[in-house]
Amino acid sequence: MMKRIAAIALLAGSAAPAAAAAVLDFDAARGRNGRTGYVYGPWVEDGFRVSADRCPANNGACFVTTGTTLTSLDRTGAALTNQLGGAVVTVARVDGAAFVLDELTMANNYGNFSGFGPVTMDVDFTFAFADGSSRAQTYVLDNFAGQRLTPNVLTFDLSPLLSFSFTPRAGSSGFVQFDNIRLGDVAAVPEPASWAMMIVGIGAAGGALRRRRTHAVVTLG
Repeated sequence: MMKRIAAIALLAGSAAPAAAAAVLDFDAARGRNGRTGYVYGPWVEDGFRVSADRCPANNGACFVTTGTTLTSLDRTGAALTNQLGGAVVTVARVDGAAFVLDELTMANNYGNFSGFGPVTMDVDFTFAFADGSSRAQTYVLDNFAGQRLTPNVLTFDLSPLLSFSFTPRAGSSGFVQFDNIRLGDVAAVPEPASWAMMIVGIGAAGGALRRRRTHAVVTLG
């Protein structure tokens, strides 16, 4: 069973979102033969960087993927989990450009047999917009009263973002799985000069129509 959580619908600034440009599915990080896989340093996919602020020193692992100690929400590919509890995970473009966040899938650690503690239920998000503003929001992950693992699809319409971050709320296990982050490009906004030319063109077309109506000749038979 899959739960869809409606998130904030917000357009910051004048840019409008375009169709999704990338889906970060992390499948290339899947461990071999069903064994635990580790991501050393930030994960980079389709021009986006996924990083964590509590990676071990000396190029240690930042994320864990599907393996024997972690039941994955993606049984055929891979999902990522923060390697250290309570880590802040941040997603941004490698080139620093703005983007659209459409949706992502998350799951708590209900199926985790590694002894990390209670299930993760609350996740705190922070959204950083291109105009310098930010917004915080907490989402509650549902495990549907005892099912082993429940993917929660969080839907968004947020643009233009420079980055967004999330971390399991204090008091939970500190670990959360995430997968299938759908991201898009910010549609180009016409420059002021282009807007002026468009307005002049529309005005000229309207004037021509008015003149045509003024000079029309009606002939009665």
